[in-house]
Amino acid sequence: MTSTSFELERCDGRRMYCLRWSPDESVRGVVQIAHGMQEHAARYDAVARALVDAGYAVYADDHRGHGGSAKDEGDLGRLGPAGWKGVLCDLHVLSDAIRATFPSQPLFLLGHSWGSFLAQAYAQQWGSILKGVILSGSNGSDPLVGPGVLLARLVVASRGPDRQAVLLDKLSVGGLNKAFEPGATGKEWLSRDVDEVRRYVDDPRCGFPCPNSFFLELVRLLQATWRRSAEARVPKDLPVLTITGTADPVSRGGRGVRALAARYRGMGLADVTERYYQDARHEVFHDPARDEAVRDLIGWLDAHC
Repeated sequence: MTSTSFELERCDGRRMYCLRWSPDESVRGVVQIAHGMQEHAARYDAVARALVDAGYAVYADDHRGHGGSAKDEGDLGRLGPAGWKGVLCDLHVLSDAIRATFPSQPLFLLGHSWGSFLAQAYAQQWGSILKGVILSGSNGSDPLVGPGVLLARLVVASRGPDRQAVLLDKLSVGGLNKAFEPGATGKEWLSRDVDEVRRYVDDPRCGFPCPNSFFLELVRLLQATWRRSAEARVPKDLPVLTITGTADPVSRGGRGVRALAARYRGMGLADVTERYYQDARHEVFHDPARDEAVRDLIGWLDAHC
């Protein structure tokens, strides 16, 4: 196996930091990973290595304002003028680079959390180039998205787009740990594995404060992606796999994912598979359920190659 980093030119002309894991022998398919908010692609090293052992090449980028794609600490969480659409465009830039290297191998997109929302939007625009989509730690509905857009607009207008998002962070991410308190870190909602939670907390590239503009772009992404007219653009023959912990507060214990899967089936998607992991929290791939989840992922990929 070889593991390397490289850079690509983003849609706005700046550089995008990327990682690649490749088998030494033939490649069955390629998995592109879209990471979540306030983290980075290198956190998926263990998943990538397991996929490589199964014959898959793996690619991942650090999204705008994250990891190696952030020009400095002050750039963390800043998506730039193009917002979430720029991040989506960058994902497609990486897809094009993958397809140039592996023109005949099937391409799968795996998105976690924020990355899963981006993956939903990606499938609406470029689903025809994908062999399948995997949504980890996802959701498909939230009645507060509309009011959230209005509130975020007001906060950005009154307090500025680049000011640290104290209020918006508290109202969104701030409540996710409530069911797991008291806790040593406030991030217990991520995983039952205390060592994994500690690694996240101790990583300066994780859990950093985001500006008001980030949360505005987040709710704008959800509002645009969950419109029925937008979801109708997902190709009907695109296979979808959802991976969810039953104690994941982002998916509301899986209820939001079940609603999304039901909508997809109702729109004519014939191949929608749901996997739920009992008591697992938000980051299934960093939870004690990881081995079962990776086995299920590889089995699903194998079946769709």
